[in-house]
Amino acid sequence: MTTYTTTTCRSCRARIRFVPTATDRLIPLDAEPNPTGNVEIHDGRAVVLEQPTIFDTGERWMPHFATCPDGAAWKR
Repeated sequence: MTTYTTTTCRSCRARIRFVPTATDRLIPLDAEPNPTGNVEIHDGRAVVLEQPTIFDTGERWMPHFATCPDGAAWKR
């Protein structure tokens, strides 16, 4: 299992981690797993779930854009 270094959000100072996607873009995720999140990590890559999946890693993650008070300003 890959371990990702945590850092802090420059806006709200929450703990976050950056995880690469399949296209090598980095997505900020809240540092702790969240069962209501829509991101799973498979083979070291963040996979955004569009619908329920057959994969069940036991851990889901919330994109930090969804929880940061300034998330809209950072999202591209």
